[in-house]
Amino acid sequence: MGSGFFLRLAEGEVVGVGAGHSVTVGDPARPLEQIAFGLPGAQALTFAFNTLRGPPGAGGSAQDLTGDYVLLAANDAVPENLVQRPDTRGGPQPGERIWLFSGIGSSPGRRLAGTVQSANDRIFWVLMDERFEASQMSGSPLVSQHSGLVVGMALVGSPRRGRLLIGAQPIGSLVQRAASSRQYLVLPNLEESWQP
Repeated sequence: MGSGFFLRLAEGEVVGVGAGHSVTVGDPARPLEQIAFGLPGAQALTFAFNTLRGPPGAGGSAQDLTGDYVLLAANDAVPENLVQRPDTRGGPQPGERIWLFSGIGSSPGRRLAGTVQSANDRIFWVLMDERFEASQMSGSPLVSQHSGLVVGMALVGSPRRGRLLIGAQPIGSLVQRAASSRQYLVLPNLEESWQP
């Protein structure tokens, strides 16, 4: 269980984006049949997908979060007002103000502000203005207050002097993976062929 969002690629395709560590693939006792999205605060699930755009990422590290992702082949059923656009810079700059749009967790549907502390093409860190419970928020989009476009995906949280530091994967990495992957893997058939 985690958060996620929809992203429009340059070619016009829409992909669902989430954290790879929130998805269990390859467990024969619990085969994954679909990944469902709901709107923050809504009781019912709104969208369900059974096709991945390439295998999910295996994880990340404190220096590189680009390996933690799952990409879903979304269909035309996703309304345009729920689809985000990636920032063409590929990520934010240090000192840039961002919004973290929470999916689930202690603050569903909230827009939380922070400032980028450091950034490169593998990871960036955001010091949030307030402290909150970030569990289940992996996969939430981070949006630049300057451009209004998605600059990354939240993946880890760490307390810092009464506040919270969020580690994120830059959006450029996710866009590159989605654009280069032409392999579509259908669940649960993926269980038989996928090797972690």
